[in-house]
Amino acid sequence: RYLAKSMTRAEHHALLQLLPQYCRHMQSQPRSLLSRLSGCYSITMYGQTKFFHVLSNVFADLPPMHERFDLKGSWVDRHATPGEKTRKDSDWPASRLL
Repeated sequence: RYLAKSMTRAEHHALLQLLPQYCRHMQSQPRSLLSRLSGCYSITMYGQTKFFHVLSNVFADLPPMHERFDLKGSWVDRHATPGEKTRKDSDWPASRLL
């Protein structure tokens, strides 16, 4: 139902700065396709601070997918390994050929 994603300190800070605008947008656009942010956290253990945010899983209530891609916007070394279910950026063009 939810996804937790790690982030850097700078990304954490930037997200907190964007949060008021994000909240206004989500309230005024309830059908927005942006991911629903549930929380932005940091935890310190053993002298190390880790940052993460929690999002609603946009795939939770959808019918089963026949293809899944992890698209990052990079073509460098972004191929799925044999047997991997989730394909990557460089696998996208070949999958679109008929």
